[in-house]
Amino acid sequence: MRINKTTIESTLKQVEDQLKDNKELPSDVQLLFKLLVLIIKVLVDRIPKKKTPKDKEKPGKEDASIKELLDATGERTKLEKLQEENERLKAELDGLKIQAVNRESNKPSSKQPEWEAKGVGNDQKGDRRGRGKKKRNGAGNKRKTKEPTIKAKEKLVCCTNCGKDLSRVVPLKDSNTRIIEDISEVSEPEVIEVEQEKKYCSGCQQVVTAKSELALPKSDIGLNLTTLICYLWVSLGIPFTRLSRYLKDFFLFEITTSGLSHHVMRVSKIFEDVYEEILQDVQTGCTLFADETGWRIKGNLWWLWVFGTEYSAYFSIDKSRGSDVVLRILGEIFPGVMVVDGWGAYTSIISDQQSCMAHLLRKIRKFYAKFPELKDIARFYVKFRRIIRDGERLQGFRKV
Repeated sequence: MRINKTTIESTLKQVEDQLKDNKELPSDVQLLFKLLVLIIKVLVDRIPKKKTPKDKEKPGKEDASIKELLDATGERTKLEKLQEENERLKAELDGLKIQAVNRESNKPSSKQPEWEAKGVGNDQKGDRRGRGKKKRNGAGNKRKTKEPTIKAKEKLVCCTNCGKDLSRVVPLKDSNTRIIEDISEVSEPEVIEVEQEKKYCSGCQQVVTAKSELALPKSDIGLNLTTLICYLWVSLGIPFTRLSRYLKDFFLFEITTSGLSHHVMRVSKIFEDVYEEILQDVQTGCTLFADETGWRIKGNLWWLWVFGTEYSAYFSIDKSRGSDVVLRILGEIFPGVMVVDGWGAYTSIISDQQSCMAHLLRKIRKFYAKFPELKDIARFYVKFRRIIRDGERLQGFRKV
């Protein structure tokens, strides 16, 4: 079957009409069909005509149209690729800015209130004096009001200026009096021998022994020293090496770091029930503050978790910083309100949550510094800060 030129042209005309009527095809597909139709037309026009060598050197109109179309298509493709690359880089830059804001907003700030820190809406030049504030009377140590337990008298034997003998001179009536607070001198530890009576009980038919309240069971360290060791190690964070040296220098009590470690572990065993009571109080609290921080153990990074209410604080050290710790301590549902810093691990449980005010205000300032074109952030920050200041001022009038 032979296909003539007329049949091909009519077929191409039908294809062009269908492309015009079909609006659902993507623009790239339509462009491709138009290009194929144009190429077929050019090939059909070349069939019956024999070109001379001179005609072959000079390109025809169809060849020029095809070249222009191909050039336009290539430039359009390049432009689309550049636009896509530009959008991708913009999104990546915004993502890096947001990550930097979240990372910097979690750093501890100074003791200045977050709503007073500079960054948005409060960078005025100069300092304005507070209105209605009274000047502070006095500075340094407060006046001693305790009653003295020991009275001492310092006699003046000779003049402190020229050295003249004043032993026979009568003291003046307006002698100076001062109050001094001091601690006891370094003394050796008390060694107490406790005799524990044994008696036979006819009720249970066993020999029972009297218990001593001067020390923990099976321990040779008294309760006073135990309290001091636990306080210095837990509350003040003094390591066992320095704690051992301190006890030796000030109390002449020698104990190794291993002995201190075993003694503290013995104390912790005794307080396991109290630890569980604190956990129950935290799990049923109305308002719960939660946070985590890095904690080095033998050079490895662990995490110290704290969950605190108005009356209790529960600490837990774990390798993980994930949601498994929150689920283990609080369970899947917390009935109260959690105040957290936005870390994703806290969203794993069902609970009402309040963003930490310090982290929230700090994050607003960081976002405004990264995205200064977002003026709504500044307006929101100024209004929000005014509300907090008013609340702080009204809280000062609250009756305790």
